[in-house]
Amino acid sequence: MSLRQPLPWFLGTIVLWGMMHPLDASQPMPTDWAVVTELQAEDSSTSTHVAIFRGTQVYSGSLDREGETTVLDLATRRFEFLDPDRRLRTTLAGAEVYEAMLQIEERASRMNPLIRFAAAPSFIMEIDQVARQLSFRSDLLSYEVTGTSLDADRVHSYLDYADWSARLGALRPGGLPAVPRLYVNRELRMRQWVPLVVTRTIQWQGRTSIAKSRHTYHEAASAEHQQWVIRINELRDRCTRVDLAQFNQPSVENEEKTRR
Repeated sequence: MSLRQPLPWFLGTIVLWGMMHPLDASQPMPTDWAVVTELQAEDSSTSTHVAIFRGTQVYSGSLDREGETTVLDLATRRFEFLDPDRRLRTTLAGAEVYEAMLQIEERASRMNPLIRFAAAPSFIMEIDQVARQLSFRSDLLSYEVTGTSLDADRVHSYLDYADWSARLGALRPGGLPAVPRLYVNRELRMRQWVPLVVTRTIQWQGRTSIAKSRHTYHEAASAEHQQWVIRINELRDRCTRVDLAQFNQPSVENEEKTRR
């Protein structure tokens, strides 16, 4: 999913989550590892994203599109947002993301049945331990998940990152509450699995929408991944820190595009 989609009150068009003081990105770290995800959206469009785990920080985005990058510090739950076009950045505490997510869930009771269900889901769950498959079924929203094993630290890091990704996704216009995906991640965590394939099916208003993600886990980040991290940190250093209100002010160029 492209981060160029319209985002809520605290985000601009392109986002960098993460760190107040980055680790030295000029040298590869022995603990660096990566997850490459192929995404097939409901409209059948496809995209590829990478998440690079470097210590407590996770860089994620598209290697082919400079700026569409997210960095999350899993230890501090501190976010930094970057608009590379305007060379601006701002910060946000993870607690504020929680608060915004809870507000969405509180309003869900006044929304349509799909959103109400996503705020308080009830699934019929099936487990195949041998095939490492989980099924979460309902009339409105379902997940089919095939998992795999990693070492405990990496399972924890990846699912923590996936939880935060779900929370952020819930804040996008048209996003569903994060509770169903958090539920899926909890079941994976209990079994020390990470997802290989996740298929989400929505059946709503006589229409079936299917989105799928396929994940490949790399024990070590490649040289290309390492160079990408270096470029992102160099870009970050060229941005000016501003407060959230100033960051959210649309640029003149964006306003002209909106008028058109």
